[in-house]
Amino acid sequence: MKPKIYFDLSDDEYFKIDAMNKSSLEIIKRSPAHFSAKVNEQTKAMAFGTAAHMAILQRDVFEKRYARLPDVDGRTKEFKEASFKILQEGREPLSFDDYNKIIGMSESVSKNTTARALLFGGNPEATMVWDLNGQLCKARVDYLTDNMMVDIKTCSDARDFERDSYKYGYMRQAAWYSLGFKALKGFEPDGFVFIALEKEPPFEMMFYAYDEDVISLYQKEMINLLDNYLKDKTRGYNHDIQKLGLPKWAEKIKEEY
Repeated sequence: MKPKIYFDLSDDEYFKIDAMNKSSLEIIKRSPAHFSAKVNEQTKAMAFGTAAHMAILQRDVFEKRYARLPDVDGRTKEFKEASFKILQEGREPLSFDDYNKIIGMSESVSKNTTARALLFGGNPEATMVWDLNGQLCKARVDYLTDNMMVDIKTCSDARDFERDSYKYGYMRQAAWYSLGFKALKGFEPDGFVFIALEKEPPFEMMFYAYDEDVISLYQKEMINLLDNYLKDKTRGYNHDIQKLGLPKWAEKIKEEY
């Protein structure tokens, strides 16, 4: 695929692009052997997040793709018939509660002044494809403008985003996407902003961005991971015998003897 920014690719078309992405590099960080053996699986949380993104960024597409199940027991005839009808229509069923939460999240974003400003004048679900050291790379941007990128993260508590960000490697995402942005546009983005959006009423949100030093640091890490992978695509763990010590919580045994 030619390196460029694509605005008309579906999720399925994006996933079929044979290129390196941020998630792949995070597996490679463990070892190239683990990357070679990877199996792509979508969790329930990931499926919820995908639907929420679509409702917020592409409401018309969301309504064509998803439908709400009735608020009745899943064992009832009414539920089963509704589910069957939705599938027959070529849409994906969402539980009554999940559907209502997703609509609530979408409406909350549309009413927020900061969110509206960030999600204006650009394109949703933009695909960047670029070359890095001879390797084709890709990234799917939630919202791309001429000079910045926006990413929506659903969460339980937006105040905990800094902790969640380190746990899930969001700094690597910002770094990787910024590498793609510069490769295709010729300049650094003015920012990569995260909208941390809560999944429960009142669907509050907070806004975050890494400073340039953090972005630069993790760009170096991502480039180094890619370079090491290209040098040896089969490397696993170190198979030398490793010395075992005592964990800190067990150090007190030394005082007993």
